[in-house]
Amino acid sequence: MKKIIIFFTFYLFFAFSSLSDENNIKILYKVNENVITNIDIINEVKYLKTLNKNFQNIENNQAIKFAENSLVREIIKKDEIEKFYEVNYNTDSINPFINQIFVNLGFNDQIEFESYISKIGITIKDIKKKLIIEKTWNQLIYEKYKNKIKIDNEKISKELDEVKKKNTFQKSFNLSEIVFAEKSKEKFKKKYEEILKSIKEIGFPNAATIHSVSDTSKTGGKIGWVKKNQLSKVIYEQIKNLKNNEFTKPINTAGGSIILLVNESKDVLTQEINKEEEISKMIKMEKDRQLNEFSVIYYKKIESKSYVQKF
Repeated sequence: MKKIIIFFTFYLFFAFSSLSDENNIKILYKVNENVITNIDIINEVKYLKTLNKNFQNIENNQAIKFAENSLVREIIKKDEIEKFYEVNYNTDSINPFINQIFVNLGFNDQIEFESYISKIGITIKDIKKKLIIEKTWNQLIYEKYKNKIKIDNEKISKELDEVKKKNTFQKSFNLSEIVFAEKSKEKFKKKYEEILKSIKEIGFPNAATIHSVSDTSKTGGKIGWVKKNQLSKVIYEQIKNLKNNEFTKPINTAGGSIILLVNESKDVLTQEINKEEEISKMIKMEKDRQLNEFSVIYYKKIESKSYVQKF
């Protein structure tokens, strides 16, 4: 672990030395009433590279650009949630999420994790604030759109019964996604070309980290295993004939355009499916999908009204 810390600190010093001159702090953005400096950006790069394995493989200029966009999004979300809530950035309610982070990164406890991040200039307080912003944002989206979530439980149950009656195998896909939203055809075409170029040069997970506006961008776009009956007919038709590591063209959804990658596929015997568990999973997945779409839509709405100036 010490070798990793030394290498990572050494790498950041040389890779971003042009940004990290603390004696020459520069304002690079103004977002509403907030400013983003060169130091803020280098700290964001450290944060992203520490907590996201996919981000570690991204080139320096792309990492800086992503960090800039990440901070702008975070500030816009922070300003929005503070209109509705008195946000407590010191709450202990976020601790289980902190615990999950250090466990996923292979640390034994929080003390070991804090020791590691302190050597590269990150604090638990920094991470806490980011997680609280995201958690509160998700709460805001849920409260705003919960009455617009439409799930037909009876239809889901009937479809599952039909699948089980056939006593056959059901296709299951391990998927990843890139979600992007552009209003004009010209911007859409340009963005799509950028995404294709990134996928070719640095791979789908890294492209998802850079370009996707979905929350899954934090895990390289990974959705995980999804059964055929959990997919819409439109989505299934697009992926059913794809081989491993092949991806779709953009598919239009309410929250933007989605590119799906088939990481792997397999057949699952329908007799092995537990109906109650499967229905619960299908309902949760559909609810999460709709909330994610609402999140993208709402963010785009407030982004268009926000003041963002780059210096």
